[in-house]
This record gives sequence, structure tokens and C-alpha cells, in this order.
Amino acid sequence: MVEVTAAAAQPAYLLRSGDSIRLLSATCTHARCRVAWVAVSRQFPCPCHQGRYDSEGQVVSGPPPRALADLPVVIYEGTIYLDR
Repeated sequence: MVEVTAAAAQPAYLLRSGDSIRLLSATCTHARCRVAWVAVSRQFPCPCHQGRYDSEGQVVSGPPPRALADLPVVIYEGTIYLDR
């Protein structure tokens, strides 16, 4: 898991699972708070409303109405680009 906030122009994490690469928004879907990865619990907790997301961005608990958003990426010649 790599934080790529500056590159994405918003809080985001780059996730790699096998051959799959995803750019996951770090903005809570409940109140737009910034979530941060906590390796010990393997979750993204929301700091102000006790929402929690798992390592794939799916809601585990709390008030968030939906999963963290996937941001579009393109892989070209081994480099990952944000697809705007």
C-alpha cells in the first residue's frame, strides 16, 4: 500500500494484489473525512465518525453508505498513470 495523495490531487492509496493495481480514494463516503491506512488492524478508519473500511475499501462498520471510491488508472509500459 502506497499513499499517492500528491499525484492523485486528493487523498489516495495505491493497492497492489497480485497482478491487480487499484487507486483507492482515501476520502470517507459518509462525511468526506480523510481515512488513513492502519497496518495493525488492516483497515482504513474514519477519524471522526467511527466508520471503518477493510483493505479493499469495503465498509466494515459505521455510517459510511458505500465503499471507498476507485480512481481510474492506466498502466502504460510499466508506469501507472492517473486516468483523468
